[in-house]
Amino acid sequence: MNAAEAMVNQALADELVAAYKRRRMNQRALAEATGMSPTTLQRVLAGRSEISGPTFVTLCAATGADPVRLLADALQAVGGMSRIEAELQASDDERVAPVSDTTATNDELDRRRRQREAASWTTEQLEGERGAAITDGELEQPEPEAP
Repeated sequence: MNAAEAMVNQALADELVAAYKRRRMNQRALAEATGMSPTTLQRVLAGRSEISGPTFVTLCAATGADPVRLLADALQAVGGMSRIEAELQASDDERVAPVSDTTATNDELDRRRRQREAASWTTEQLEGERGAAITDGELEQPEPEAP
């Protein structure tokens, strides 16, 4: 689980705990109502186990909670979707590969960029470029490279 998933998972777990307590249920009764083992239920309600969609809906049904409302409350508790998006972006930034010896140098990147641009250059632009192959219209053959 990445940081954003863990944050949402914990918020869902907290909302589910509040829901079963509002119904004055205990974990044993909730485990019986859902068919979950008490150990699994404890991990889910503590936020240590990822809450799947079906498990979430089952727990909501057993506690009488509206799944849409409970999810909205959990998202609000973590600061809304903008906070989750920020956490996801931070997770993505951490996964970016570090610069290594296999990474192209600035000179190599510049050379590649110039090659792509050269496809649209005029003859005048190409004439000033070292190593550019230009066809002489009068000779109908490539011009010799200037020394």
